[in-house]
Amino acid sequence: MGAVFNSMKMDGKLIRKQVEAGFLDAQEKDRHENGHQYSGGFGMADGILFASRTFDDEATANTWLEDNCQKFGPAIAVSYLDEHGAAAWLVGANCAS
Repeated sequence: MGAVFNSMKMDGKLIRKQVEAGFLDAQEKDRHENGHQYSGGFGMADGILFASRTFDDEATANTWLEDNCQKFGPAIAVSYLDEHGAAAWLVGANCAS
C-alpha cells in the first residue's frame, strides 16, 4: 500500500467552517466516484485539521504540507499568500492508495 499526496486550493475569504464544509464535500464526491478503500483520493483522509501557519507562497505551503501530512491521518489546511498577495487556503492530505 502506498500513499498519494493531494492538495486543493480554496478562497482565502472563506472562514474555517466553510473550508471544512468544502473539504467534506470533496471527500464525499471522491468516495462516491472512487470507493471507500485505498482510492488515493481525499476520501481516505481522516477529517481535516487547521494548522496555525501562514506561508508566503503556495509552493512553500505545499512543501510544508507534503512533509507534515500523514498517511491515514487528517488533511491539514494552511493559509498562504497568492501571487497577488491575497490570502488563500491550501488543503493537503497523504491519502492511502
